[in-house]
Amino acid sequence: MPNHPLQFQNWYLSHSEHFQEQTSIEYVGTPEFGINHLIYHQLSGMEAPIWFEITPRVAHDPVLTANTLVDAFNKAAGERLLDHGMEYPYVLNIIKKYTPLFGAHTFVFSGTHLAPEFARAMLELQQEGHTLILIGEERLSDLPILTNEDLRVTRSEAFQLAEPLLLSESQIQDAYDQTRGVFEPLWIRLNELARRPIPLRPTADGFKHPPGYEVDLDPKLLVSLLRKKEKYMEALEIAVPNCPHLVPQFIEEAGSRALLTGAHAHLHVLLEALPRDIKEDEVVMRWRIEAAYLMDKKAEIKEEVLEYLEKHEAPDVRALAVLYMIFDRNLSKQAKRALGEIESLPTLKAKTFLYSYEKEAVFAQPEEPYKALSLAEVESNHLEIIRCVKMISRFSNITFRYKEYLHWSNYGMEIVQSMPNVNANDHLAIVNSCLYSKIIQNRMDGVDSLINEGMALVDKANDESRRYFYSTLADYSFVLKDYEKSLSFWKDLYNKSDRNFRAFYAYEILKNLISMGKLEEAQKFTENLTSTSLGLKNAFKIHAHMAELYFRIHVDDCSYDQLCKLDDMINNTYHSSAYLMLILMKYCFSKKAPAKLISDKEIEIVEKMPKEVIRFYLGDKLYEKYYSVPTKRIDAKFLGKPQIKINGEYVKLPLRQIEILLILSLNSDGLSGDKLMVKLYEDGQDNYGSLKTSISKLRKLINISANPYRISDDFESDITRLIHLIKVGNVQEALKIYSGKLLPESENDYIFETRELIDSSLNNMVIKHKNIDMMISMFDINNDIILLEEIINRMDKNDPRYVILKAKHSQELGNFS
Repeated sequence: MPNHPLQFQNWYLSHSEHFQEQTSIEYVGTPEFGINHLIYHQLSGMEAPIWFEITPRVAHDPVLTANTLVDAFNKAAGERLLDHGMEYPYVLNIIKKYTPLFGAHTFVFSGTHLAPEFARAMLELQQEGHTLILIGEERLSDLPILTNEDLRVTRSEAFQLAEPLLLSESQIQDAYDQTRGVFEPLWIRLNELARRPIPLRPTADGFKHPPGYEVDLDPKLLVSLLRKKEKYMEALEIAVPNCPHLVPQFIEEAGSRALLTGAHAHLHVLLEALPRDIKEDEVVMRWRIEAAYLMDKKAEIKEEVLEYLEKHEAPDVRALAVLYMIFDRNLSKQAKRALGEIESLPTLKAKTFLYSYEKEAVFAQPEEPYKALSLAEVESNHLEIIRCVKMISRFSNITFRYKEYLHWSNYGMEIVQSMPNVNANDHLAIVNSCLYSKIIQNRMDGVDSLINEGMALVDKANDESRRYFYSTLADYSFVLKDYEKSLSFWKDLYNKSDRNFRAFYAYEILKNLISMGKLEEAQKFTENLTSTSLGLKNAFKIHAHMAELYFRIHVDDCSYDQLCKLDDMINNTYHSSAYLMLILMKYCFSKKAPAKLISDKEIEIVEKMPKEVIRFYLGDKLYEKYYSVPTKRIDAKFLGKPQIKINGEYVKLPLRQIEILLILSLNSDGLSGDKLMVKLYEDGQDNYGSLKTSISKLRKLINISANPYRISDDFESDITRLIHLIKVGNVQEALKIYSGKLLPESENDYIFETRELIDSSLNNMVIKHKNIDMMISMFDINNDIILLEEIINRMDKNDPRYVILKAKHSQELGNFS
């Protein structure tokens, strides 16, 4: 419906009651009160609607009036069932006779006052179970009546209509007063004030300009002028009823603009009103799919799209079908092969989507997502920039790259917030991505504001976007340990689903039940799940098996063979969430079983995964049981002769491992692998493999987390205490700790520079303190000749130590020369 946003629902719903209470109805009034708009809204909920209109041109002829009905009937049927040339009584007799074959329909007859006898004859169709809606200016039947006054817009409804147009209260009041609440003039005036296109009126023959707003100029010329001024949606409104063959030339611009700003309902209506041959143009078909997806109407055109793809290669249309319509994995694989090497925005996004069903993507980083983003940036396509960033963030999540997931989600929010108007679906998807990336990593900064932003959008979004957002809120409840609320959401979703999709939600239910300590209920649920999953395809069954194994791991009743079975199923039918849970459970199992079930690559995934993410997916109880590592007390001495104590016992470590500990202690916030490697191997002679080997050996004694590398035990060192004392200027305590140069055996450049910096800082502190005894103590440890010269210059020549230090100075100079 042109320019009809979601807030029309209030007006529609208040008047839909007339149609819900009665099977048939008669409207006596004129179109400007909105009956056509209301009927169009109702048609989407009617079974087999047939809408036809009698005009003064044909009203005098019973054959021409019958032809009007025949055309509408055949159009609704999708094939030629009735022929032209018959008078309407004969046509009505055929419809009545073959109703069991044709099925019951809803007939909408506009212009009944022009053909009253025809309208009265139509009433006989009620006897066969058909529904009638008669529209005219005269009362012709005993059907329940609806009039102009019934449809007059109230003042409060006017404000609801104007809500998204950002108009002032006085503008809305004036518009209402000028139009006296007559729907169509009011809606036109509100759009004029907001500088939006004039809304079209739905009719039996498509969408037309209201009386008084018809196109005066040559439509082709007007379309051309509007395109030059980049008023693409206005151009589309003119082109669709007047010169539809021009639509493919500028639908890219019009479609992108409409979807970005949330005018997808308007776009959907216009494109569906095009002639069949134009609707089947490849570029038009693409935008029909995009608009239908946002309108929750993709099911209505799915068969048409799949039939179209049987006849046409159409890679971009095929790509959108993969993204929005094809759920069967075999079809998806065929589509991937068909997309080949063509690189457009839709095909790159479709390939990325298909990669999400391949385990290899976890261990590699395909270029397609980033190519798609680069292409959108080159084209300055703001809608696709948002969608590509959303796609990359999702892909980072399902390939377990959580830092990237958080980064791209935040970046998407920055883009959306920098734009004045983004449609509710894409906006909510970015909000949801950002919210979920924070929740699973237990980063709660800004979460409340994100939830509020999402709640303001959710009612304007489509079903899919709403479902994802509410599931994220359920996960938020889980993180807050409000298991009752989380469980209620997942149980409700589970109970509303069929046997296939129940498997998807089983794991979430079990996770909450086990977190609540309801083991008996969890066991019963698992037993029922095992029975109901029999006969399901692997794509659904793997989720049921995953949920069952989650319970068995918790009660120590999981076998090696059961894990292998799920492993084989996932290898044949991959799904990222099932694979993630599998490797987490294999990691749990490997803690108590000697069998080599988990690969080195999978171990690396787990070890790089933030512990907050593992805790989120496993729940507190399983995490504490298998992943929570008891911390050790580490005391490290790096000044002078190094000494490492673990839980009070000295351990001997190679110099390389001591260097790693020292570097990590100097960088308490942790270091990425690359940064640690640079600090450890500046000469470039060693590689990342050497670093991983050294850390792997060190981890046998000390807990070191990854991503970033950081000592996760209770760690204390003399160097960190010394650095703190230097920073606060406590020279006396600093000298008590300073027992020698920092790891003097090490030739590492980073450690050497730190050693020199510490010595220089301490020298300056004791010199500034002007205490000879402190200076001598410092010199006894580090033998710094500059400090010695400072001591000699400041010392009383009668001090018995003067001669000794002077001789030491001469000796040091001799050694130096």
